[in-house]
Amino acid sequence: LWGMTELILGGDVIVAVDGRPVDTLEAALAAVDRLEIGTPVTLDVWREGARFEVSVEIEERPTQARDLWPGGLP
Repeated sequence: LWGMTELILGGDVIVAVDGRPVDTLEAALAAVDRLEIGTPVTLDVWREGARFEVSVEIEERPTQARDLWPGGLP
């Protein structure tokens, strides 16, 4: 949910944030919202039957869905 617009991006499912399980989109967003911009975080992701970790840094959240892609939505 970005700027009150729900987007489905590639089918990845976040199953944990910094090792803490999340079982809903709302729980994942709440866990990320509690983090300061610039904070490194590890996301456990489920994709096509496999679970893996992704290390990212929290950035300021776009207020509009079109701001997720340079040049606008694909």
